[in-house]
Amino acid sequence: MSSPMVHASFVRVILAGAHRLDLDTAALIRRANLLPEPLEAADGRVPQTAVHGLWEALCQTLDDPAAGLRVAAAGPTRALGVLEYAVRHCRTLGEICERLARFAPLINPAGQIALRREPGGLRVIYRDLDHPVPTRCAVDFVLGYLLHRLRAFTGHALYPLEISFQHREPADAAPYRRFFRGPVRWRQPTSSMLFSHAQLRVPVQAPDTELATLMQQLAEERLARLTVGATPCLAAQVRDQLKALLPQNQGTLDEVARRLGHSGRTVQRRLQAEGTHFKALLAEVRMELAAGLLGEGQLPVAEVAWLTGFSGPSAFHRAFRGAYGLTPGAWREAACASGG
Repeated sequence: MSSPMVHASFVRVILAGAHRLDLDTAALIRRANLLPEPLEAADGRVPQTAVHGLWEALCQTLDDPAAGLRVAAAGPTRALGVLEYAVRHCRTLGEICERLARFAPLINPAGQIALRREPGGLRVIYRDLDHPVPTRCAVDFVLGYLLHRLRAFTGHALYPLEISFQHREPADAAPYRRFFRGPVRWRQPTSSMLFSHAQLRVPVQAPDTELATLMQQLAEERLARLTVGATPCLAAQVRDQLKALLPQNQGTLDEVARRLGHSGRTVQRRLQAEGTHFKALLAEVRMELAAGLLGEGQLPVAEVAWLTGFSGPSAFHRAFRGAYGLTPGAWREAACASGG
């Protein structure tokens, strides 16, 4: 499978942040095997493998677990082209999140911004579909730079209700607490930020609604061109199959593989090459489906457990509480109280 192609503007943001930290960006470019021509082109693209190489070189140079946050805090403004302007002129923080989720593939087709409604507000989730267990540095940068820009767009010192990371807690977590100004949870199912309902209504500074409409149209046109003939990575295909099969009690490796036209062994091997495995994807999709069903408030907890493929309510309770910190019943009550 060929590496996804990342928009050069994203790489330029990383390098600009590194330059502001007094790093030798020319040396970083050489170590990552980045070619200068696409990197300098206005609409150039570089292989994601080279971006991973850049993160490795940068993290080794800084030798700091919070390197990604440092680069994010030093990152420039108005640097992501059409995506930047498409979101910059939305009316509220909530609208920005929706457009980010829609147009993030313009920067990186494998970089997914997903949204999930929760009792407390809206969770903004980052996934690297090409590398489901991305480096700490890369994840920290994406969430950090996203919050950095949201604070600039709104003019508010936004403090998420919760920040979650899939990776483990570093020896010194103080830089994370200083940057995000909210509770940070480690070794979680997703890397994400949770914004309250009130925060989602925070207005953007001086939005230009006419320009917003024009930029959205341009972004839609570019997204359509980008997705023509595109094939999602296998992890994304497996996730889609599981979402359809779990409610039918058919979310097995063999059934998913059959529908994708592969053997179970081939699916496992290719998922491993992408940095994940079937059980991890199954657990993630189960929790997402369960949270959605509970939030609707219509089905008994036992039925939600069955629809998401658990052996019984006890196993479901343990898994759900481990993922979200609430029992299924408490989650449903909170979701209904907040209006979903």
